[in-house]
Amino acid sequence: MSSTATFMSSTAASSAASSSAPASSTAASSAASSSAPASSGTSAAASGAPVDALTGVSAIPDGGSLVVKVGGEPIALARKGNDVLAFTAVCPHQQCTVGSAGATLQCPCHGSEFDAFTGAVLQGPAKVPLAAIPVKVQGDQVVRA
Repeated sequence: MSSTATFMSSTAASSAASSSAPASSTAASSAASSSAPASSGTSAAASGAPVDALTGVSAIPDGGSLVVKVGGEPIALARKGNDVLAFTAVCPHQQCTVGSAGATLQCPCHGSEFDAFTGAVLQGPAKVPLAAIPVKVQGDQVVRA
């Protein structure tokens, strides 16, 4: 089974606003080794960030990944430049939350590893990739697409 994640660079987000055609890419999963909050403690409205922001783009290491919890849902984010991909951070093997390990996501329960940029299984026991979550860059924030 393959996963497809939708992503946009900040440049693409501007042009998509006028064309409403999102950029997409085949992607697997990415997760972070430490759960990081989706916000810095200030409300999105007070900071000027979109209310539905998952996190700031700069919070995700370039070439790496980050796991955030939004409304109790663990989400793995991966970034290359201004392109951001997202996947569920729940391992399909036994539903443990995966953690970020740079360009891979690792499950602490049984050792499954996933590619943070594609969600593909790199090492079992998991047999299916992480499910993609459509996201886009809006200003300096990552939001659901």
